[in-house]
Amino acid sequence: MGTIQKNISLPAPAPGAPGMFRCGSPGFLADLFKQAGFQNVSEKEVTGKLICGSNENYWSFMNEVAAPVVAALSKADTATT
Repeated sequence: MGTIQKNISLPAPAPGAPGMFRCGSPGFLADLFKQAGFQNVSEKEVTGKLICGSNENYWSFMNEVAAPVVAALSKADTATT
C-alpha cells in the first residue's frame, strides 16, 4: 500500500475501520474468544513466508484478497498503472 500511496492520493481510513491487519494486535482475538465464553484462551505468534513463485502470482493474489489494493488501483489512471 505504501507504493500505491506514493503514486495515488488516497484518503486515510476511518479510525477503527476494518483492514488487512485489524485482528493482528496482540490480545485482539484472545479477547474476542473470551467474550464469547471460551476459557483457557492463549495466543502464540506464528511467522512464515508467503511464497508466490512469481511477481505475477503475487499481484494476482493481492488483487484477489486485498480489498484496499483493489480499491486504490481502481482510482489510478492509465498513466499511473
